[in-house]
Amino acid sequence: MDETHAPDHPVAAGTTTTDSPPDLAILHALDAGPAMPIAELTNAVDADPTTVDHLCHRLQCAGYVRARTDGSYSITARGEQYLRTLLRNRRVRP
Repeated sequence: MDETHAPDHPVAAGTTTTDSPPDLAILHALDAGPAMPIAELTNAVDADPTTVDHLCHRLQCAGYVRARTDGSYSITARGEQYLRTLLRNRRVRP
């Protein structure tokens, strides 16, 4: 799957892209290691569990993270590619 999305284009009908700082923090945290449960993600991104759960659900709907059967989340290949694109775009902008 070779899809990337510009930060201002919709990912899917009714779903916007995930280039906000909290979303990027979650993608970064998941990219740094293996799958993480909400409790660990909450600590990693310094946000409350409800917010992290909501953001993970949004990222899952966009195809950037995967919910695992053990209740943890992991980043998908599409999420890794999207994260790299966003980071590259942020470095290029003035």
